[in-house]
Amino acid sequence: MARLASLLGGAAAVALGMAITPLSAAAAPAGDSPAGFWYGTDSATVRITGHVPYQVPVIGGTYGGYIGMTGNWANLAGCHKIVVWSAANAAQANANYAARYGVGTGVYWFMGGPGVDPHYNGTAAEAYAWGARQAARTLYDISHLHVTYPIVFMDIEIPGNAPNYTPAPDNGWNTVYTSACSGRVRTYSSLARPPAGWCLRGTSVCAQFFGGQTSASKYAVMWQWSGGGGSRNGYGDFDQIDANRTP
Repeated sequence: MARLASLLGGAAAVALGMAITPLSAAAAPAGDSPAGFWYGTDSATVRITGHVPYQVPVIGGTYGGYIGMTGNWANLAGCHKIVVWSAANAAQANANYAARYGVGTGVYWFMGGPGVDPHYNGTAAEAYAWGARQAARTLYDISHLHVTYPIVFMDIEIPGNAPNYTPAPDNGWNTVYTSACSGRVRTYSSLARPPAGWCLRGTSVCAQFFGGQTSASKYAVMWQWSGGGGSRNGYGDFDQIDANRTP
């Protein structure tokens, strides 16, 4: 998967990783901490009431930003799937931003690997072209939205939340499908050389952190967590944004 991700790395948009960690649902509201961080949300609507400055539900703190799905590979390939965007949360984040709270609205693209490329032929050149197509569509979508945050996230995930967001169970990172919209497998990735440490057993192929980033990098600008698996916590996904690293 690291290899496939690297093949798509020539896209014009900036690709950054997100981590997930558990949090007790009974934790007391923490406010914004440490200094310089904002709390925000992403994807589906999280119910936020009141007025500017809007506050984050449950965990407390001023609402610092909304990161929404601007599009996904399935729609680019003609599969007609949903785009998870909250106009309400985007408006609230932008209203706070106008009042000098947070970063406003940012976007991510729900990315597909080579296995769901409608023109898949197994070559690195085609994988690169598929990534570039997705990046170009992302930039086109952004031009039609009120986006204030100058970083685009390319969201690489398995499973694929089929059949809602995508028609495929793994978004084409481990499996090649008969067509982008079919959900029917043509070829599975080989499990003949499982990992041993950070390398594939019996090879010189080793894992690379996506984009070459670590938590120490200036490009590690935010991370996503749910405290229980997104909708299962009763609210949705939350983000923490490092304002000190915001471009």
